[in-house]
Amino acid sequence: MFRLKDSIEIWKQKLSNSNSFTNSDIEELESHLLDEIEILKEKELTEEEAFYVASSRLGSVELLSSEFTKINTKSNIS
Repeated sequence: MFRLKDSIEIWKQKLSNSNSFTNSDIEELESHLLDEIEILKEKELTEEEAFYVASSRLGSVELLSSEFTKINTKSNIS
């Protein structure tokens, strides 16, 4: 059985494990994920479908990690 809360926690753990994100980054990404899930559920997707579509739209952990490494590196240099 799909559990949205558990899936989100696993997704956040994968982000944390990459060491490319600050806690603030993860909170912001989670907020975007939840917003997108709600929009998709309003379009009659199940929670499971909405989670997978929303997380896919945000991008893979690898892609997000690469982008946030660039952003956070620039922030530290400035």
